[in-house]
Amino acid sequence: PAIKAIAIVGQSTSQANNLGTSATSLSYTAVPPNTTSTKTLTLTNLGANGDTAITVTGATISGANAALFGTSLSSAVTLAPGQSTTINVTYTPTASGTHQATFAINHSGSNTPLQVSLSGTAGVIPIGFGKSVLTG
Repeated sequence: PAIKAIAIVGQSTSQANNLGTSATSLSYTAVPPNTTSTKTLTLTNLGANGDTAITVTGATISGANAALFGTSLSSAVTLAPGQSTTINVTYTPTASGTHQATFAINHSGSNTPLQVSLSGTAGVIPIGFGKSVLTG
């Protein structure tokens, strides 16, 4: 038998029915107590044209310090393949120390829930003037 044609197929980088994030962890440093620090997180439907849309249905924050973290994600968002949305994740410590939580993003894709580790360090930032140091 003769070979009449060879098909060259490119490798696809899409991940049908999967949601991706711009980061797997968010870290907040040197945040004074009772002050809010905000970071952005981009969610992306990793599918290609012809793949299904993904609906982000909500998010939960869990862990010992969950109450210190928050999110702007308050209603469902549907993302077509390749489409992204940006959400805010906040950290508002009430006292000095190190705090951790887990941010879980619930969605209709196959890799739900998508988890992002959250960590924050809160404390008074010393202000120095030569040999003198002022705190607070």
